[in-house]
Parts: sequence; C-alpha cells; structure tokens
Amino acid sequence: MINQNSKSGDISGFITVDGIKLNYIIEGEGIPCLVIGMLSKFYQPVFSSKIKKHLKFIFVDFKIFIPGVSIDVNNISMDIIVEDLEKIRIALGFEKIAVLGHSAFGIIALEYAFNYPQRTSHIIMIASFPPNMTDENLKRGSEFLEYDASKERKMIQRKNNEPLTEEFLSTVSPTKALALQYVANAPIYWYDPTYDCSWIWRGIELNMDAFNYFYSKIIRGKDTTQKILNITIPKFLSMGRYDYSAPYILWDNLINEIPNLTHYLFKKSGHWPMLEEQVLFDKRIIEWINNL
Repeated sequence: MINQNSKSGDISGFITVDGIKLNYIIEGEGIPCLVIGMLSKFYQPVFSSKIKKHLKFIFVDFKIFIPGVSIDVNNISMDIIVEDLEKIRIALGFEKIAVLGHSAFGIIALEYAFNYPQRTSHIIMIASFPPNMTDENLKRGSEFLEYDASKERKMIQRKNNEPLTEEFLSTVSPTKALALQYVANAPIYWYDPTYDCSWIWRGIELNMDAFNYFYSKIIRGKDTTQKILNITIPKFLSMGRYDYSAPYILWDNLINEIPNLTHYLFKKSGHWPMLEEQVLFDKRIIEWINNL
C-alpha cells in the first residue's frame, strides 16, 4: 500500500515481509538510500532537506524491532537481518541502493554490501562501530571516556544518572527506560554534554527483547574485518571527535587499510554529526557523492 504526498513528492505506506507489515517513508530525490535502523520514524527527522536533494532516503521499520511482533530472539542472526534488507529492497522495487547505517547499524550496512555488492551503490557509515567488535576493542572504547573526557563532562553524566535507579526504571516501560538512560548519557553521545535529545525518542516503542539481543549477541564479540577489506564499493565514514559511544580511535588500525574509503572527523560532534554539524555534514557527503 502506497500513499503519496502530491506537494512534497514524499511517499509513505507499508510492505509485507514474512507476513509482517513494515511501515516505510521515502523522502528526497537522487540516489536511493536505505537507512538501516529500528523504526521508520526514528531517523526520519534527523536529516536535512538539503541532503534530501541528493539522496532519496528510505526509512523503514525492521521487523525485529517492532513491538508486539512475536519473534524468537534466538532465531535472529546477521544473515537473517541482511536477508530482510534485501527483501525490503525487492518489495520497494529499487534495482540498486546506497545503504546508510548509524552507530551499530553501520556494521549491518557493510554486511549487506558484502552479501549484495551488485545491489549496493554506496555505503555511508555515521558514528559507526568498526567491524572488529571484540571484547578487547570494546574495552578500549569504554576507557576512552575516562582518560579523554573533561571532569565537567564526567560529572554531568554522573549527576544525570543519579535519579535513574533500578527501582525507578522498573516503573516505566523498557523502551522508556532506555530513552531516559540515553538522554541522561548526553555527555557520551553529544558534543554539548547538556543536550536534551528526548525529542528523538518521542513516540518510539521497541521490541526490547530483540533490541537487547541484537546488541549483546549479534554485534558484540564479532570481528568481520576481512569482509570489509574485500568490499570495493565507495564508502563514507563520518565520526565525531566527542563520541564516547563509538570512539573514533577504534578505527585507527583500519582507516588506511579499507579500500575506497573517504573518512571525516567532525570536530564539534559526538555520536550524531548529521545533527550537530549538519551544514558541514551535508557538505562533506554531497562533495563525496559528486566526486565519485
């Protein structure tokens, strides 16, 4: 089912994958770009109208994150997630797509490109974790906050989290608890440690069992470095200097090894450079697209 806004050209509707209804929103023009994430409305507000003149963004629900959908988390795997992306591409009728992944979803973008190189035009990774998510590298990332962040930043984080006791968090929904913790951890995710990102989470409900399984079992402890070294598709990696969730230092040993990679470190960004330095982010992405 498709609904088209005649004024903006935006398209919304739903497709059915494995019997599950997935809502989607398509905005913009230019290169079709599948935004890999949780729900269609989560990432939709964070990209500018300017960049949507160069990329046709496809925001779509991913079935494992839809609340109320009965899914055995033990059956979730990287291969299944990648196959779901391919089913979405086919259902929406795009011959070839760019794939964009923010945070942990950058790894999913690489996995899709590795499995479907003939269907992938570009890879965009924003504040992405590297493909070597081993315990050793995760430990190195967690230590970055302790030795790099200012005392003020660490103090704000501690104070923000003091009210979020286990007892209090047990009184709200699991998704609400996640959102409250994310907002409280602004010093980890944002250049401005006092930034209130609660608007991003407004109206969002997730299948938290699947969410937790995804991060703890699908992403953690994996090292797929050899895959990325075999992907020649053009890649853009944007990292934030003040990102203490996915620190830029975790890519140090890979940056010069990855073929066809353009990377940029945003000096006044944390985990969300597409918001914090939106004008510069747009400029860098557009330049990259035009120079290919």
